Amino acid sequence: MIEARLDESDVRTDNRYVSVADGEKVCYGDHTDTDNRYDSPPAGNFGVYLTAADQLVVLDVDDYDGDDLPFDLPDTLIEESPHGGEHLYYHVPVDADGRMPAAVFDDEIGAKNPVPSWGEVQVSNKYVVAAGSTLDDCGKEWHDCTQPDEGDYTVAEDREIATVSAERLVEVLLSDSEIEEPTPDLKPGTREHENDDVYLDVHDVLFSAEYPEEERTAHPVHGSSTGTNFQVDDGAETWRCWRHGCTGNALHLIGMQHDIIECGEWDNGGLDTETWREIFAAAREDGYDIGDPHSHDEPEEPDYDGVDDEADLIDLARDRVQDVFARMNPPEDEDVESLGKKPAIHEFAVIIDTYWHWLYPDAASAEWQNTLYIYDVDRGIYTTNGETAAEEITEKLLGDFADNHVVSEIVAKLKRRNRAAAREIDAQKPPAHELVVENGILNLKTGELRDYTPEEYHTTRVDVAYDPDAQTDRIDKFFREVVDDGHVSTLYRLAAHILLKEYPSRKAALLVGEGANGKGTVLDLFEEFVGSENTVARGIQSLTDYRFAAQDLHGKLANLEGDLSPNELNDSRMIKKLTGDDQINADVKQANETVNFQNHATLMFAVNTVPQSPEDSHGWWSRWMYIPFPNRFDGDDAKPKSELMDELTTEEELQGLLARTVEEIQRYDETGEFFPESKTPEEVREQMKNAANPVRDFATTAFNEVEEPDGAYGRVRKDHVVDAYSRYADEHDLPNLNPQKLKDDVKKLDDFTIEAGQSRALSDDDRVQCFVGIEWTARGAQLAAIEQPDDDQGVLDGDWKQDVPLADVREYVETHPEADVYEVMREFGFGGDAFDAVEHLVEGVDTDSDDGGDDDPDAGGVNTNDTEDDDSDESSASDDGGDTDGSTPDRRYTAAQKEQAVEAMAEDTDEDADEIAETLLIREEDEDEVTEIVAGVRGDEDDTEDPAPPAPPESDAPPVTDVPTRGEDEDGIEYDTEEIGDPGDVVAAHGEVDAGVEDVDVIVIPRDEFGIAVEAAYARDVEFVTPDGDSIGDAE
Repeated sequence: MIEARLDESDVRTDNRYVSVADGEKVCYGDHTDTDNRYDSPPAGNFGVYLTAADQLVVLDVDDYDGDDLPFDLPDTLIEESPHGGEHLYYHVPVDADGRMPAAVFDDEIGAKNPVPSWGEVQVSNKYVVAAGSTLDDCGKEWHDCTQPDEGDYTVAEDREIATVSAERLVEVLLSDSEIEEPTPDLKPGTREHENDDVYLDVHDVLFSAEYPEEERTAHPVHGSSTGTNFQVDDGAETWRCWRHGCTGNALHLIGMQHDIIECGEWDNGGLDTETWREIFAAAREDGYDIGDPHSHDEPEEPDYDGVDDEADLIDLARDRVQDVFARMNPPEDEDVESLGKKPAIHEFAVIIDTYWHWLYPDAASAEWQNTLYIYDVDRGIYTTNGETAAEEITEKLLGDFADNHVVSEIVAKLKRRNRAAAREIDAQKPPAHELVVENGILNLKTGELRDYTPEEYHTTRVDVAYDPDAQTDRIDKFFREVVDDGHVSTLYRLAAHILLKEYPSRKAALLVGEGANGKGTVLDLFEEFVGSENTVARGIQSLTDYRFAAQDLHGKLANLEGDLSPNELNDSRMIKKLTGDDQINADVKQANETVNFQNHATLMFAVNTVPQSPEDSHGWWSRWMYIPFPNRFDGDDAKPKSELMDELTTEEELQGLLARTVEEIQRYDETGEFFPESKTPEEVREQMKNAANPVRDFATTAFNEVEEPDGAYGRVRKDHVVDAYSRYADEHDLPNLNPQKLKDDVKKLDDFTIEAGQSRALSDDDRVQCFVGIEWTARGAQLAAIEQPDDDQGVLDGDWKQDVPLADVREYVETHPEADVYEVMREFGFGGDAFDAVEHLVEGVDTDSDDGGDDDPDAGGVNTNDTEDDDSDESSASDDGGDTDGSTPDRRYTAAQKEQAVEAMAEDTDEDADEIAETLLIREEDEDEVTEIVAGVRGDEDDTEDPAPPAPPESDAPPVTDVPTRGEDEDGIEYDTEEIGDPGDVVAAHGEVDAGVEDVDVIVIPRDEFGIAVEAAYARDVEFVTPDGDSIGDAE
């Protein structure tokens, strides 16, 4: 019935009910804890819970005599207790000022739960036992709850819950002439309700050394035959007695000490108002301060504007301490009762609590640890050395009176008096962009400074004064020495990121570089900037594997790890959590507790070798910022680090760094980007994978991938790769690898498709081991010490001398029947002089000598050497396709081709015979023949005596008469319209292209010049095609 009426009313019903012990009125557990509250009534006895953030008010009327209610309020739902009392339920909306009823009562009457003469008003952190519950025994002489139905809570009037204004209730309450101070509300776990107004706990009445928390001892009033019937609960707010099965608080103890009540008497219906008044009076007689600790009875808080140091505070507090000592030892001629030791200790604790600011978080959370904090007046922050400070202050103030027992009692009282829940601390938590610095509280977004105040719970301070005009001349010079210009701003922004008590970037910084390159000095500078007390140094692996490591980050500004191991990364989850505003649950070493917090310590790691990454995902790479430190500072020219740090950490430089960080935070506040220069996750992936895998780094520098290897193109020798990596490793301080491991790692590269193979296209002699699917870049060729005339990746080196057995060529032709002459030429890398021999093989013409030596794989081969090979076999193919006399002359042209080429140049140019021979690449022993041909063309038998005119100054290449142009032939095939008619024109045109005189993409070659063109195609960025449009060869 109660549940139905609440459901239909305008009050909330979530977390509304508490479970009450069967046959009793006591709540199971702490009713203020939401874990002990329910959305619907639990089985058995239950109560209706009320909170200050609530619009439900219950008037608890003690109407034992059956008198009419002394007020006129709307009819509403009424419960009746076994003893005739009534619970009147009302819905009380917020008032015109937006105040909840508890706030209205507190402001207008002075108590959230007022106590009129006719009962109590239950509204703030209270519960009332509800209809449907039963008392088994009440202990009252005039009522017997043990009889049938006599112990039941019932519904006296079943009506809708009426609505009444807070103002009307205030009028009713203030009309009661006997309304006085509220009944003391008992602490959680007692038989009654929570106390908002009484600041005594059990250890204010009993010595903690004799009655430690959660240890069974003898009851301090009625004793124990076993010595184990009494225990002070955790927190010392309540105690329990096993003899009487009751729970009480400090005031109950005082009442028993003065024989006002018996143990457990309050457990049967509670204590009446008059009894509580007697207990309050007894407590005051004993010297206890009952009520608000900030009332007129409390010491006045000192004016901190006049306090310069700890000694000033000691002097201010000492006068109050002397007053207490005087009351402990009044003059003999005065009829004044002396103040006892226990009450005196209580007053000393109150004085120390008032003159200094303390805080005792009830659990480790957010920025806070579960320890006693003290506000440092000089530094403007709360520090964790509160317990030590309390001991020192007590000894200074109390002198010889401060024995160990007294000191421990006062420290315990300070903790209890300043206990604060996490939600209370969070309400006074400063924003993430405010930071205590040397000259005030600095707003990092606006650059504004204000005075220190204990009202704000700051725990972090940077010992640098803020001066917006300060500069960083030496730091700026240092940053530019150790990183590229593009990363100078990044280092300043990292310093700014450290100061914010949040993690806006979601990135960790990786400082990478070998040897003495400045990255460690950068970390040392940042530590000096914010203070070692605000930093920690934990590696990634320890943060992941060591259960107490994450706790080290709690409340810190930066994690600066300067020596990250190459094997550090084995789990990405912790890094993601620490940079992602996730809740971190960390075990606290040497304490049986955990701490929950959001990390705001900027993660920075310095490494020589980047660790392998545990995953390859966008989310992982987006968490990293890769900052290379490319320069090394060692040897005699390197400045000693201590000297350098002295220069970087002067007062002026650190003030300049603070000013620059404020500028960076202001920029971030305007743009929303903390590191606008940061790379994309894909770019970071490339950087870190290269650094983590030096072979991959080398490969991306030295290789280009080739999808369709063709002859020598797309193949590199393995021994050249080993040589190139060795040089690269020496240059970049990478480990030199075993050649076989290097070869294995090259084949395993994810970013290339590389196969192992053998080829004769890369050697003058036998087959050599090679990698297939890659070509050298210009840098790679340089590392491999290969002559590389230009950036053309189709060129392995400038020496195309080959000596391939004819049997190998025939085997290739037989196994590749679809291959034409051009493909075979490219496969083996032949020069133009081998064209005719290859053509004969492709067309099925036998070029072997009569003795059949071609079947012997060692019987010679297609020879393309520039010098005559005296050991060549008769079975070798002639370079002119016709001579088979065994001499196998090695030349680039047939006799007819050579003559035609020389004649063409003699007619079209002014070059002399020597220049023509050089241009046409004719060997020295044939130069006399060239001289004769030139003389014949020009009609001058002594042509060599007449010097040729000098070459045009704009080009070193020989001039040509016909410069190829683009066009289309009658068949629609794109080519140069002026076909080059002789070998001289072919070679001369190559010279023009190489010299950059003409930008030619395609040259059409007549049929009899294919051999020359094929060879030329290997070394030119030009495509050579036949008149029919077939490609002869190109660099691609």
